[in-house]
This record gives sequence, structure tokens and C-alpha cells, in this order.
Amino acid sequence: MFSSRLSGRSLRILFLAVAGAGWAAGCGGDKPTTSARDAATDRRTANPAAQAQIDSILAGADRVDGAADHVVSRCAGCQLHMQGNEAHALQMGAYAMHFCSEDCKTRFGKEVEKSVLALEIPAETPSGQ
Repeated sequence: MFSSRLSGRSLRILFLAVAGAGWAAGCGGDKPTTSARDAATDRRTANPAAQAQIDSILAGADRVDGAADHVVSRCAGCQLHMQGNEAHALQMGAYAMHFCSEDCKTRFGKEVEKSVLALEIPAETPSGQ
């Protein structure tokens, strides 16, 4: 038998290694988990007037790709000139914002309200769709 070859000390070390690996992997039982997207879903400003302006800008950015689907598919960090990627998404209220890179997402997300308010919606659809 395999366990008969292991000493008591070896079994304790093996047990601790397996238990530690389970803990490190995030074995948390029935704890509820929150994804980054869920945690950011309620990202809204306390100022209702500013929020209305932010919602209007996001609606305009949403329409740039030709579909009003609450997904800003062009990179807001690049002023909507680059195609965004769902892998680099940020949730702003009801809108999913896709960025071209994690760097753009991070820079834009540091002060997301200020960044959205500074976003210029192009008059024409950016080339390269």
C-alpha cells in the first residue's frame, strides 16, 4: 500500500501541501463571489446632473458602432478611434465599455467620470470597423 511507505511526518507534509494548495486556489466553500464586472456595475456619480451628462455621452459612444446595445465597442481611451476588446471591459452603469488594451482601461478607469465627460464623440463612424 502506498501510505505504508510514507512516515507520519511525510503524511503530515503531504496533507499540509494539499490543504495549502486548496486554500491558494480559492476554495472558499459557499462564500458568494463577486466578479469585477458585477462590482463595477453600480459605478455612478452622486451628482444627478453630471450623471445625466455621462449617460448622454455613453449613449452617443454606444451608437458609434452602429448599434445601440449598451456596449461601447470602440476604445474610449483612444477617443473611440480603435476597436475595443471584451477582454478589457469596464462597466459604467448600464454600459459595458470595451478598451483596446488593459493599459487604456486602467488609465481611463482611474477617474472614469472625468474621462467620460472628456470623451469626444466623433461626428462620423471611425474608419476600420
